[in-house]
Amino acid sequence: IPAISTTTAVVGGLICLELYKLAGMAQRKIRARDLRNTFLNLALPFVTMSEPAHPKKRTILIQGRQKDVTEWDLIDLHLKNATLKQMLKHFRKHLGFSVSSISVDGNWTL
Repeated sequence: IPAISTTTAVVGGLICLELYKLAGMAQRKIRARDLRNTFLNLALPFVTMSEPAHPKKRTILIQGRQKDVTEWDLIDLHLKNATLKQMLKHFRKHLGFSVSSISVDGNWTL
């Protein structure tokens, strides 16, 4: 049990460090190189930090134009009176990918 609480405390502290960075950078755009992934094994002891890897880019066609997007990008759809089924079909047919999650007004829905 001490190992669990020690690891939890270390992880909590590392999360707080990243949150302090985010709070301090509120006035400028946050870049991936400003943040860190941390890998740790307290049994060895081993701790290493690295920059997060950038997501894979893919090119999709939006409104007749090609656009490079990643899984981190946000796409706003303006489909009037569309059902969820119609919207998911639109993504599959016109954009070439399936939807993994949907949020409405910042709340995770699907």
